[in-house]
Amino acid sequence: IKQHYLKDFPNWSDIKAEKDFITDYYKSYPNDPMANYQMGMFYFAESDIENAYEYFIKAQQIDPDNIDIYYNLARVTSMLKLHSEALEYINIYLQYNKYNVIANEVYCDCTYSLID
Repeated sequence: IKQHYLKDFPNWSDIKAEKDFITDYYKSYPNDPMANYQMGMFYFAESDIENAYEYFIKAQQIDPDNIDIYYNLARVTSMLKLHSEALEYINIYLQYNKYNVIANEVYCDCTYSLID
């Protein structure tokens, strides 16, 4: 039930509002990819990009088939100025969702940043 509930919060304020639920779920299941992903989303919502990155990496290591993790890894690595790494993640994501506007913006921004 908890996994289903965590699956898709509609916006950042909902993620922030569910801090206690997300952290309790993570404490109960620290090796669950969804628990790590939602911890990453919580930190992303809080603009704590470094912590978000750590949780997204752990989620990706546990569940490398979850495409949404690659999308958010690309976003945070781009913010951390890790443009080559961001391009690796966004290229994987774009194979499945090539029309996502934000994903394409991340791709363009990172590619442009590497040209400089």
